[in-house]
Order: sequence, then C-alpha cells, then structure tokens
Amino acid sequence: MYVVVNTITTEDPEKIAERFRMSAPQLKECNGFVNMELWKADNKIEAISRWETKEDFEAYVNSDMFHQHHSHSRKAEKQTSQTQNSQASYYEGEVIA
Repeated sequence: MYVVVNTITTEDPEKIAERFRMSAPQLKECNGFVNMELWKADNKIEAISRWETKEDFEAYVNSDMFHQHHSHSRKAEKQTSQTQNSQASYYEGEVIA
C-alpha cells in the first residue's frame, strides 16, 4: 500500500476540508485508490490518501482530474486572503491488524 500524507497549515481548516470532501467522490474512479481520511487540529489539516501502489498514485498525479482538483484550490486561495502551507510525505505501508 502507498500512503500520502498532505499536511496543510491554514487559517481555516474547515474550508480546506470541504474542498477535499467535494473532490473525494471522483477519487473513487481512480485505479488503485483505496480511501482518504481527513484529520484536523487547530490550524492544521492532514489529508491521508491510500493507494494500492505508488504507480496508481502517480497516475492520478499525472491525470487531468488531479490538475482540475488542484487548480480549483489555487483559485479559491487567491480569492480569499487565506494563507496556507502544504507539505506532502510519502510512505510504503501495510495493514497488520
């Protein structure tokens, strides 16, 4: 399993969470997509996505869908004065229980 953790520091975590919620149904159409979770604390949100393989995730990153999802978030950020910082981490994982 390939796990991507996108940590976003923002003034409005709920607004970012809503953008992820709007995009999530489309992710189910991607080959190899397993699931996504959102974790929120204070001014931080973590979006954890799980994929069957690294190649499945990379196919999503190179897809029109990915660019569509991320162009919407950039437009929304420009329309508000909201500042945010994003950092992604990547892991090979396994379910053991």
